[in-house]
Amino acid sequence: MKTIPLADGANMANDNDVYHVDFDTDTAIEWAEDGEFVTNFHNWLKYSSDAKFDGYGRNSGRRLWQVNRDIQRQVYRICKANSIEVVS
Repeated sequence: MKTIPLADGANMANDNDVYHVDFDTDTAIEWAEDGEFVTNFHNWLKYSSDAKFDGYGRNSGRRLWQVNRDIQRQVYRICKANSIEVVS
């Protein structure tokens, strides 16, 4: 089954565009081995909400829970594109 890695931080290119996302694959693998899979946006946001933003624009220095839903979704899509297949 696949699990989505949690966001550790993100870099912004400007006010609206995510440039780079740091995500934690080791924690995702550990959780999956224990039977906890992150498979949707709401669960992912709950565990990634403290990821810090750096870079350019007004969102630099904020946390994931402090930015608007569009930016949260951009970060989520990048993490989801790097989903990990874990075989139990």
